[in-house]
Amino acid sequence: MQQESPLPALEYRSVSHRYGETPAIKEINISLAEGEVVCLLGPSGCGKTTALRLAAGLEAPEKGSIWLHGEKVAGEGVMTAPEARNIGLVFQDYALFPHLTIADNVAFGIKDLANGDRKDRIHEVLKQVGMDQYEDSYPHMLSGGQQQRVALARALARNPNLILMDEPFSGLDARLRDEVRDRTLHILKKAGSAVLMVTHDAEEAMYMADRIVVMRDGLVIQSGTPEELYTQPTNAFVAEFFGEVNRISHKVTNGSIVTPVGTFPANVHHDGDEVEIIIRPEAFSLQPAPEKTIGPGHAKVLASKLLGRSSLIHMCTCETTGEELHLHARIAGRFLPEEGSIMSLKLDRQQAFVFPRT
Repeated sequence: MQQESPLPALEYRSVSHRYGETPAIKEINISLAEGEVVCLLGPSGCGKTTALRLAAGLEAPEKGSIWLHGEKVAGEGVMTAPEARNIGLVFQDYALFPHLTIADNVAFGIKDLANGDRKDRIHEVLKQVGMDQYEDSYPHMLSGGQQQRVALARALARNPNLILMDEPFSGLDARLRDEVRDRTLHILKKAGSAVLMVTHDAEEAMYMADRIVVMRDGLVIQSGTPEELYTQPTNAFVAEFFGEVNRISHKVTNGSIVTPVGTFPANVHHDGDEVEIIIRPEAFSLQPAPEKTIGPGHAKVLASKLLGRSSLIHMCTCETTGEELHLHARIAGRFLPEEGSIMSLKLDRQQAFVFPRT
Protein backbone atom coordinates (compact mmCIF):
# COMPACT_ATOMS: atom_id res chain seq x y z
CA MET A 1 0.00 0.00 0.00
CA GLN A 2 1.46 3.37 -1.02
CA GLN A 3 1.98 5.83 1.82
CA GLU A 4 0.41 9.26 1.52
CA SER A 5 2.94 12.07 1.32
CA PRO A 6 2.79 14.42 4.35
CA LEU A 7 0.92 17.68 3.98
CA PRO A 8 3.02 20.82 3.48
CA ALA A 9 3.76 22.78 6.63
CA LEU A 10 2.93 25.97 4.70
CA GLU A 11 1.40 26.46 1.28
CA TYR A 12 0.61 29.57 -0.77
CA ARG A 13 -1.95 28.82 -3.47
CA SER A 14 -2.11 31.47 -6.23
CA VAL A 15 -1.75 34.26 -3.67
CA SER A 16 -1.86 37.90 -4.77
CA HIS A 17 -1.85 41.04 -2.65
CA ARG A 18 -1.62 44.76 -3.22
CA TYR A 19 -1.36 47.96 -1.21
CA GLY A 20 -3.74 50.45 -2.76
CA GLU A 21 -3.02 50.32 -6.48
CA THR A 22 0.48 48.90 -6.01
CA PRO A 23 0.82 45.11 -6.49
CA ALA A 24 3.02 43.52 -3.80
CA ILE A 25 2.88 39.85 -4.81
CA LYS A 26 1.32 38.27 -7.87
CA GLU A 27 -0.04 34.74 -8.09
CA ILE A 28 2.68 33.11 -5.99
CA ASN A 29 2.67 29.37 -5.34
CA ILE A 30 5.12 28.22 -2.66
CA SER A 31 5.11 25.24 -0.30
CA LEU A 32 7.30 24.20 2.63
CA ALA A 33 7.76 20.62 3.79
CA GLU A 34 7.99 19.63 7.45
CA GLY A 35 11.41 20.53 8.85
CA GLU A 36 12.45 22.39 5.68
CA VAL A 37 14.24 25.75 5.80
CA VAL A 38 13.18 27.92 2.84
CA CYS A 39 14.51 31.42 2.13
CA LEU A 40 12.62 34.08 0.22
CA LEU A 41 15.41 35.97 -1.55
CA GLY A 42 15.19 39.16 -3.55
CA PRO A 43 15.83 42.91 -3.62
CA SER A 44 13.94 45.40 -1.48
CA GLY A 45 10.35 45.83 -2.62
CA CYS A 46 10.08 42.44 -4.34
CA GLY A 47 7.24 41.23 -2.08
CA LYS A 48 9.07 38.81 0.21
CA THR A 49 8.13 40.53 3.49
CA THR A 50 4.52 40.82 2.32
CA ALA A 51 4.50 37.06 1.73
CA LEU A 52 5.77 36.54 5.28
CA ARG A 53 3.15 38.85 6.79
CA LEU A 54 0.39 36.99 4.96
CA ALA A 55 1.56 33.67 6.39
CA ALA A 56 1.74 35.21 9.86
CA GLY A 57 -1.83 36.49 9.64
CA LEU A 58 -0.80 40.14 9.85
CA GLU A 59 -2.40 40.75 6.44
CA ALA A 60 -5.26 39.04 4.59
CA PRO A 61 -4.51 38.04 0.97
CA GLU A 62 -6.47 39.83 -1.70
CA LYS A 63 -6.65 36.67 -3.83
CA GLY A 64 -5.73 33.03 -3.35
CA SER A 65 -5.35 31.14 -0.08
CA ILE A 66 -2.79 30.12 2.54
CA TRP A 67 -2.73 26.69 4.13
CA LEU A 68 -1.00 25.33 7.24
CA HIS A 69 -0.74 21.54 7.45
CA GLY A 70 -3.69 21.07 5.12
CA GLU A 71 -5.92 23.62 6.86
CA LYS A 72 -6.89 26.85 5.14
CA VAL A 73 -6.01 29.78 7.40
CA ALA A 74 -6.39 32.75 5.05
CA GLY A 75 -8.18 33.72 1.85
CA GLU A 76 -11.50 32.97 0.18
CA GLY A 77 -13.54 34.07 3.21
CA VAL A 78 -11.25 32.56 5.86
CA MET A 79 -8.98 34.52 8.23
CA THR A 80 -7.55 32.65 11.21
CA ALA A 81 -6.08 34.95 13.87
CA PRO A 82 -2.28 35.00 14.14
CA GLU A 83 -2.29 33.59 17.69
CA ALA A 84 -4.34 30.60 16.54
CA ARG A 85 -1.86 29.55 13.81
CA ASN A 86 0.86 28.08 16.08
CA ILE A 87 3.57 30.11 14.34
CA GLY A 88 6.80 31.43 15.83
CA LEU A 89 7.86 34.91 14.67
CA VAL A 90 11.36 36.41 14.66
CA PHE A 91 11.39 40.02 13.48
CA GLN A 92 14.23 42.12 12.10
CA ASP A 93 14.38 44.27 15.26
CA TYR A 94 13.66 41.23 17.55
CA ALA A 95 10.65 43.11 19.08
CA LEU A 96 11.60 42.35 22.69
CA PHE A 97 9.67 44.21 25.40
CA PRO A 98 12.21 46.50 27.11
CA HIS A 99 10.33 46.57 30.45
CA LEU A 100 10.17 42.76 30.76
CA THR A 101 12.92 40.39 31.84
CA ILE A 102 14.25 37.86 29.36
CA ALA A 103 12.19 35.13 31.03
CA ASP A 104 9.03 37.24 30.82
CA ASN A 105 9.71 38.04 27.16
CA VAL A 106 9.88 34.34 26.37
CA ALA A 107 6.81 33.66 28.52
CA PHE A 108 4.71 36.15 26.57
CA GLY A 109 3.57 33.61 23.97
CA ILE A 110 2.91 30.66 26.31
CA LYS A 111 0.44 32.09 28.80
CA ASP A 112 -1.81 29.07 28.36
CA LEU A 113 0.62 26.82 30.25
CA ALA A 114 0.39 26.28 34.01
CA ASN A 115 2.93 28.29 36.01
CA GLY A 116 5.26 25.38 36.72
CA ASP A 117 5.16 24.09 33.14
CA ARG A 118 5.68 27.61 31.79
CA LYS A 119 8.74 28.13 33.98
CA ASP A 120 10.22 24.81 32.87
CA ARG A 121 9.57 25.61 29.20
CA ILE A 122 11.18 29.06 29.50
CA HIS A 123 14.31 27.56 31.03
CA GLU A 124 14.38 24.78 28.42
CA VAL A 125 14.26 27.05 25.36
CA LEU A 126 16.69 29.59 26.83
CA LYS A 127 19.11 26.75 27.52
CA GLN A 128 18.58 25.56 23.95
CA VAL A 129 19.84 28.90 22.63
CA GLY A 130 22.56 29.27 25.27
CA MET A 131 20.83 32.08 27.18
CA ASP A 132 19.64 30.28 30.35
CA GLN A 133 21.98 32.40 32.54
CA TYR A 134 20.14 35.59 31.52
CA GLU A 135 16.56 34.86 32.64
CA ASP A 136 16.49 37.83 35.04
CA SER A 137 18.28 40.26 32.70
CA TYR A 138 16.60 42.92 30.57
CA PRO A 139 16.97 43.36 26.78
CA HIS A 140 19.10 46.54 27.07
CA MET A 141 21.68 44.53 29.03
CA LEU A 142 22.28 42.16 26.11
CA SER A 143 24.27 42.41 22.88
CA GLY A 144 22.55 42.28 19.50
CA GLY A 145 23.47 38.63 19.06
CA GLN A 146 22.10 37.75 22.50
CA GLN A 147 18.85 39.58 21.79
CA GLN A 148 18.52 37.65 18.54
CA ARG A 149 18.87 34.38 20.44
CA VAL A 150 16.23 35.44 22.96
CA ALA A 151 13.86 36.29 20.08
CA LEU A 152 14.49 32.81 18.67
CA ALA A 153 13.82 31.24 22.09
CA ARG A 154 10.50 33.10 22.27
CA ALA A 155 9.58 31.81 18.81
CA LEU A 156 10.45 28.23 19.81
CA ALA A 157 8.64 28.36 23.17
CA ARG A 158 5.26 27.33 21.74
CA ASN A 159 6.69 24.32 19.90
CA PRO A 160 5.49 25.89 16.63
CA ASN A 161 4.93 23.93 13.46
CA LEU A 162 6.26 26.89 11.48
CA ILE A 163 8.77 29.65 12.23
CA LEU A 164 8.79 32.89 10.21
CA MET A 165 11.96 35.02 10.23
CA ASP A 166 12.20 38.48 8.70
CA GLU A 167 15.84 39.53 8.01
CA PRO A 168 16.83 38.13 11.44
CA PHE A 169 20.58 38.80 11.12
CA SER A 170 20.64 42.13 9.29
CA GLY A 171 21.26 44.19 12.43
CA LEU A 172 24.45 42.33 13.37
CA ASP A 173 28.00 43.15 12.30
CA ALA A 174 29.63 40.75 9.82
CA ARG A 175 31.66 38.62 12.24
CA LEU A 176 28.85 38.27 14.78
CA ARG A 177 26.36 37.57 12.00
CA ASP A 178 28.34 34.50 10.86
CA GLU A 179 28.49 33.15 14.40
CA VAL A 180 24.83 33.77 15.22
CA ARG A 181 23.40 32.34 12.01
CA ASP A 182 25.53 29.21 12.41
CA ARG A 183 24.15 28.66 15.90
CA THR A 184 20.63 29.49 14.69
CA LEU A 185 20.78 26.96 11.85
CA HIS A 186 21.74 24.17 14.25
CA ILE A 187 18.97 25.14 16.68
CA LEU A 188 16.34 25.24 13.92
CA LYS A 189 17.39 21.88 12.50
CA LYS A 190 17.27 20.32 15.97
CA ALA A 191 13.83 21.82 16.65
CA GLY A 192 12.48 20.31 13.41
CA SER A 193 10.05 23.13 12.63
CA ALA A 194 9.55 24.31 9.08
CA VAL A 195 11.16 27.74 8.61
CA LEU A 196 10.39 30.51 6.13
CA MET A 197 13.08 33.19 6.23
CA VAL A 198 13.23 36.49 4.35
CA THR A 199 16.62 37.85 3.28
CA HIS A 200 18.18 40.00 0.57
CA ASP A 201 21.61 38.39 1.13
CA ALA A 202 22.27 35.55 -1.33
CA GLU A 203 25.18 34.13 0.67
CA GLU A 204 23.01 34.04 3.79
CA ALA A 205 20.25 32.26 1.87
CA MET A 206 22.71 29.66 0.55
CA TYR A 207 24.08 29.14 4.06
CA MET A 208 20.70 28.74 5.77
CA ALA A 209 18.30 27.25 3.22
CA ASP A 210 17.42 23.80 2.01
CA ARG A 211 15.60 25.61 -0.80
CA ILE A 212 15.61 29.20 -2.05
CA VAL A 213 12.74 31.07 -3.70
CA VAL A 214 14.00 34.05 -5.73
CA MET A 215 11.47 36.87 -6.07
CA ARG A 216 11.34 39.99 -8.21
CA ASP A 217 8.55 42.54 -8.63
CA GLY A 218 6.12 40.35 -6.70
CA LEU A 219 6.77 37.24 -8.79
CA VAL A 220 8.57 33.99 -8.08
CA ILE A 221 11.39 33.95 -10.64
CA GLN A 222 13.02 30.63 -9.74
CA SER A 223 12.94 28.10 -6.93
CA GLY A 224 15.38 25.34 -6.09
CA THR A 225 18.25 24.20 -3.92
CA PRO A 226 21.17 26.62 -3.48
CA GLU A 227 23.24 24.47 -5.83
CA GLU A 228 20.54 24.46 -8.52
CA LEU A 229 20.12 28.23 -8.46
CA TYR A 230 23.86 28.86 -8.53
CA THR A 231 24.71 26.39 -11.29
CA GLN A 232 21.47 26.49 -13.33
CA PRO A 233 20.03 30.04 -13.19
CA THR A 234 17.10 30.58 -15.52
CA ASN A 235 17.98 34.18 -16.34
CA ALA A 236 20.61 36.88 -15.86
CA PHE A 237 18.81 38.35 -12.83
CA VAL A 238 19.10 35.09 -10.87
CA ALA A 239 22.69 34.52 -11.98
CA GLU A 240 23.71 38.02 -10.94
CA PHE A 241 21.93 37.84 -7.60
CA PHE A 242 24.29 35.11 -6.43
CA GLY A 243 27.41 37.22 -6.72
CA GLU A 244 29.39 39.54 -8.95
CA VAL A 245 29.43 38.58 -12.64
CA ASN A 246 31.12 39.61 -15.87
CA ARG A 247 28.63 40.65 -18.57
CA ILE A 248 29.46 40.37 -22.26
CA SER A 249 26.90 41.61 -24.78
CA HIS A 250 27.17 40.17 -28.29
CA LYS A 251 25.21 39.14 -31.35
CA VAL A 252 24.78 35.59 -32.65
CA THR A 253 26.60 35.08 -35.96
CA ASN A 254 26.68 31.85 -37.98
CA GLY A 255 25.25 29.85 -35.08
CA SER A 256 27.83 30.95 -32.52
CA ILE A 257 28.85 33.84 -30.29
CA VAL A 258 32.44 34.98 -30.78
CA THR A 259 33.85 36.96 -27.82
CA PRO A 260 37.27 38.06 -26.56
CA VAL A 261 37.23 35.20 -24.03
CA GLY A 262 36.20 32.47 -26.48
CA THR A 263 33.42 31.21 -28.72
CA PHE A 264 30.09 30.04 -27.30
CA PRO A 265 27.40 27.92 -29.01
CA ALA A 266 24.20 29.83 -29.74
CA ASN A 267 22.02 26.93 -28.54
CA VAL A 268 18.38 28.15 -28.71
CA HIS A 269 19.36 31.59 -30.06
CA HIS A 270 19.34 32.52 -33.75
CA ASP A 271 21.59 34.55 -36.01
CA GLY A 272 21.15 38.25 -35.32
CA ASP A 273 19.84 37.74 -31.78
CA GLU A 274 21.30 40.04 -29.14
CA VAL A 275 22.53 37.91 -26.22
CA GLU A 276 24.25 38.45 -22.91
CA ILE A 277 26.92 36.09 -21.60
CA ILE A 278 27.16 35.98 -17.82
CA ILE A 279 30.48 34.70 -16.47
CA ARG A 280 31.27 34.33 -12.78
CA PRO A 281 34.72 35.71 -11.79
CA GLU A 282 35.66 32.35 -10.30
CA ALA A 283 35.06 30.71 -13.70
CA PHE A 284 38.46 31.98 -14.86
CA SER A 285 41.79 30.31 -14.24
CA LEU A 286 44.84 32.32 -15.29
CA GLN A 287 48.30 31.45 -16.54
CA PRO A 288 51.09 33.88 -17.50
CA ALA A 289 51.43 34.27 -21.27
CA PRO A 290 54.29 35.72 -23.34
CA GLU A 291 54.25 39.53 -23.16
CA LYS A 292 53.46 40.06 -26.85
CA THR A 293 50.63 37.50 -26.93
CA ILE A 294 47.47 38.78 -28.59
CA GLY A 295 44.18 37.20 -29.62
CA PRO A 296 41.03 35.77 -27.98
CA GLY A 297 41.54 34.11 -24.63
CA HIS A 298 44.13 36.61 -23.41
CA ALA A 299 43.90 39.76 -21.29
CA LYS A 300 46.14 42.38 -19.75
CA VAL A 301 46.25 42.77 -15.95
CA LEU A 302 45.12 46.19 -14.73
CA ALA A 303 45.31 45.50 -10.97
CA SER A 304 45.55 42.61 -8.51
CA LYS A 305 44.02 42.71 -5.03
CA LEU A 306 44.33 40.19 -2.19
CA LEU A 307 40.93 39.89 -0.46
CA GLY A 308 41.91 37.37 2.20
CA ARG A 309 40.66 33.97 1.08
CA SER A 310 40.89 34.94 -2.58
CA SER A 311 42.52 37.36 -5.01
CA LEU A 312 40.62 39.63 -7.39
CA ILE A 313 42.28 40.33 -10.75
CA HIS A 314 41.10 43.30 -12.89
CA MET A 315 41.81 42.73 -16.59
CA CYS A 316 41.16 44.29 -20.00
CA THR A 317 41.18 42.73 -23.47
CA CYS A 318 41.65 45.97 -25.42
CA GLU A 319 45.35 45.32 -26.15
CA THR A 320 45.06 41.58 -26.75
CA THR A 321 41.95 41.36 -28.95
CA GLY A 322 41.25 44.93 -30.08
CA GLU A 323 37.86 44.80 -28.34
CA GLU A 324 37.65 46.68 -25.04
CA LEU A 325 36.21 44.40 -22.40
CA HIS A 326 36.86 44.75 -18.67
CA LEU A 327 36.87 41.49 -16.73
CA HIS A 328 37.21 40.35 -13.13
CA ALA A 329 38.72 37.00 -12.18
CA ARG A 330 38.59 35.64 -8.64
CA ILE A 331 41.32 33.13 -7.79
CA ALA A 332 41.46 31.14 -4.53
CA GLY A 333 44.32 32.07 -2.21
CA ARG A 334 47.12 34.52 -3.01
CA PHE A 335 47.56 35.16 -6.74
CA LEU A 336 48.87 38.63 -7.62
CA PRO A 337 50.18 38.94 -11.19
CA GLU A 338 51.99 42.16 -12.00
CA GLU A 339 50.17 45.10 -13.48
CA GLY A 340 50.60 45.09 -17.26
CA SER A 341 51.33 41.36 -17.51
CA ILE A 342 49.42 39.27 -20.09
CA MET A 343 47.32 36.37 -18.84
CA SER A 344 46.04 33.35 -20.72
CA LEU A 345 42.39 32.78 -19.77
CA LYS A 346 40.92 29.33 -19.25
CA LEU A 347 37.19 29.29 -18.73
CA ASP A 348 35.02 26.83 -16.78
CA ARG A 349 32.03 26.73 -19.13
CA GLN A 350 29.74 25.45 -16.35
CA GLN A 351 30.00 28.89 -14.76
CA ALA A 352 29.17 30.80 -17.94
CA PHE A 353 25.57 31.32 -19.08
CA VAL A 354 23.99 32.70 -22.26
CA PHE A 355 20.71 34.57 -21.98
CA PRO A 356 18.69 36.87 -24.26
CA ARG A 357 19.85 40.44 -23.85
CA THR A 358 17.37 42.56 -21.89
